[in-house]
Parts: sequence; structure tokens; C-alpha cells
Amino acid sequence: MSRRKHGEGSVYSYVRSGVRRYRIQWYEREGTHDPDSPLRRRSQGGFPTAKDAAAALRQKLSSLDRGDPTSTARGGLTVGGFMDEWVEGHRVGESTKAGYLKIIRLHIKPYIGEVELAKLTSTRLAALYRQLESSGRRNHKGERTGEGLGPNTVHKVHQALSVALDSALGDGVIRNNPTRLKGAKPPTTKQIKEAKGEILVWTLGELTQFLKWADHEDREMSPAWTFIGHTGVRRGEVVGLRWSDLDLPTSASIRRTVATIKKKGQPEYDLTKKVKGGRPRKVELNTDVTSALRDHRRRLATVDMNRIRADRPVFANPSDGHQMRPNYVYRRWTRAVERYNLDHRTDPLPPITGHELRHTHASILLIAGWHPKAVQERLGHASFQITMDLYTHLMPSMQRDSMDAYQAMLDRQREEEARPGRLVETGED
Repeated sequence: MSRRKHGEGSVYSYVRSGVRRYRIQWYEREGTHDPDSPLRRRSQGGFPTAKDAAAALRQKLSSLDRGDPTSTARGGLTVGGFMDEWVEGHRVGESTKAGYLKIIRLHIKPYIGEVELAKLTSTRLAALYRQLESSGRRNHKGERTGEGLGPNTVHKVHQALSVALDSALGDGVIRNNPTRLKGAKPPTTKQIKEAKGEILVWTLGELTQFLKWADHEDREMSPAWTFIGHTGVRRGEVVGLRWSDLDLPTSASIRRTVATIKKKGQPEYDLTKKVKGGRPRKVELNTDVTSALRDHRRRLATVDMNRIRADRPVFANPSDGHQMRPNYVYRRWTRAVERYNLDHRTDPLPPITGHELRHTHASILLIAGWHPKAVQERLGHASFQITMDLYTHLMPSMQRDSMDAYQAMLDRQREEEARPGRLVETGED
């Protein structure tokens, strides 16, 4: 049987995460015992030295000469072992890496961690996804609660496996990526959307009513609620805002965000990084926000002039002036809404979350006639499609409002044409 057509195979080096490794490459027949089957290029990486790689290549070629069945998989390598190896070398941000580590620890290794990587099939993955959907939820200690995970979380497990196994395929560790096969059956886009349900938001009247109350009853956080409610920024972006980012009275530059990093067995910490997409975005301010920021600045100055230095946070921890934590913002928001409703027992507001305050701003803009593309840019969504998917439920009312405006324009045009004594141009000199 012809062993190779393009030379004796090759060894070459590559660098991953600053570490040099070696890869071997060879050609073999697609059908082990069919000399007429097409040649396929194969490769295997991860060798620590060129000598190790050369020895592996000689062994591989000798095996092909003997006509032995071959496998590119590293013998005995498990899914859990490979996922640990992959995540350590995967070049992503700290918050993304922390998310991968959590998925691997809670939703992959307990179920398929001991499965041999070369024997992982799409059918086994489908079984994993269904098991996670039925009983995959775990508490903060990692103990199973008996409840199922939502489709969106299960899809994140599928995405992590897909990216990792693409890397395994590229290294020649596996022959195909089972996550890419139809048999894997991860949750569909439709199932994810249906599980999320409709976003709960306030009307402009409800928002105005709450902010008026907060200006008197929650003065420490009222400027932050006004800023989020009228700009739609994320909690991490609010925490990361500095006085130097403001160009009053017109705008604010959203340059950075703060994320809380949690890793098993390590203390959590806050990481300041660039906003999503890496580019700052300019957010125009209305007079309500400008007024709230100026009043906020004056109050802080009476406490400590250092709190309004250019490099200090605009919305700091009220007790010490240090940067707030993202979760603290949402905890204070939940308490503020609860207090409002206690003060208005006969006419409470829907208990929206802090993130739904961001959605409230977006929905008000869309109902007011803003183009979804402008809303996307203001909120910092990565794509136009994200904006459309989030606020599809508003489209019917927006279409009705647009048609009413269109009809009013036509009616005005007809009234003008019917006005007595109106000159009609004929186009003649």
C-alpha cells in the first residue's frame, strides 16, 4: 500500500501561549486497505521537542507501512483532560476564561469528563444536552439541585465544546468535531428565544415617576439611576465611568467596563477593561442627566474635593468614595424598587431588574421613533441583529405609530392641496 505521496512527512514548530511546540504531518489513504482511496493529509501537534515529534513521525510512518489501522488521537486522552489543557492555552479575556472554567467544572467534566476524546460522539453530546436540560442545575457549592438548565446555558456548553474540539481537530487529536454533526442536537435559536420570554420594561411615565421619588428618597444612588435610565449603559460601564469621560452638558464617552472575575478556589476580584468591541462610544445626554450630574458633582465637592478629580469614578461607593462593584449597583437597584413599592402600596411599579432598566431606555427610544440602528450604537450592541432580537416585541406598536404618522402626513398634504386659492404649478414658463 502506498504510504505517502508527498515525501516522508514533516516536522515543524509553532508557538501557543508563548510556548514552542512541534507538530508532525503525513499523508495516508482514506481507506486503510484500499490502495486506490484518496490521500488525506493528517497532522498531530503538542510535542514538546523536535526529537519527540520526529520519533512519533517515524512510528506513524512505520505503522502505515505495516498497514496497521491508525488513529490521530492521543491514546487515553479524556474529554476532561483535553478541556483543561485547551482552556489554559486559549487566548481570551479573563472574564471569558472564567466563564469557560465554570462551564467545564460544572457542566462538562461531571458528565463526560472521563470519556475518551477519540470516542466522543454526537449522540453522546445530545444525551449530555438533554441531561443538562432536565437536571443540570447546580448551586454555588457545585451540588445538583435536581432542576434543569435553560436552553441558553446549555447552548453555551455546546459553544465551549465546539471551540475546544475545533482546536483538537486542528491539532490532529481527533478526526472530526462531533459538535458540528447533526446528531449533537443542541438547543435551537427558537428554543432559546422562547425560554427567555418577553423583556419586562417600564413606560416613560413609570420611569419618570420612579426617578422623581429617588431624587428625594434615594439620593445616594439617584444620579446613577437617572444616568442609566436615560442612557441605557450597562452596570459595568456605570461603575467604570470617570469624571474625565464627561463633556457636559452634551455627552459622555463610554470607554471602559468593570467585570467581576470568579474562579473556583480563588477570591473574586474586579477587572477594569475596555468596553465590548474595544472602541469607546459617545452617548449624548439630555437635560435631565446633565442637571443630575451637575448636582451630584456639587454634593460630592462639599464632602471631599478629591472625589471629583478627573480620574475618580463618577458614581462611587457612597461610604468611602471608592469604585463600586458591579453587583453592588444591582443590589442597590433592587432595594430601591422594593422601597418605592412599599411607599406606593396601592400603585406599585413592576419590579424590573437593573438590566431591565437598560432595556427600558431602549424601548422608550424605539417607541419614540428612533431607528433601531441608532439604538444599537447607543447601547453598544455588537450587532444590529442583537438589537432586533431583543426588541422584536415592540415592532408591532412601532409599525402602528409609524403608520399613524404617515397617515397624518398624507392628511396634511391633502388639506394643503384643498385650500382655496392655492397656486398650482404647471411646469410651463
